[in-house]
Amino acid sequence: MTAAVDRFHLRFELARNPDDLEQDLREWIVKAKAIRHRGIIDFTYTLANWLRPIANFAHERLTNAATEGLSNVIRYVKRISYGLPKFEHLRLRVLAQAM
Repeated sequence: MTAAVDRFHLRFELARNPDDLEQDLREWIVKAKAIRHRGIIDFTYTLANWLRPIANFAHERLTNAATEGLSNVIRYVKRISYGLPKFEHLRLRVLAQAM
């Protein structure tokens, strides 16, 4: 990685709390927009829109990945189980697949 990317990632490691990280990222966004590169500008808009959730994740390191994974399992089982006569059969397939 480049030094600039490393410095950006370091912000997440050094932040003491979400509020500090959020403020630091707001300052970074102002500087990044001055570069006037289309990709960076798009990234700054996304970062600004999701700033609070990103700052919270960086501090707590919690995601909803388990919920998303289970949701994907349920969708997959529903798709391959089309036409099952009883909900209980679908329920059992989901439970078996999720274990």
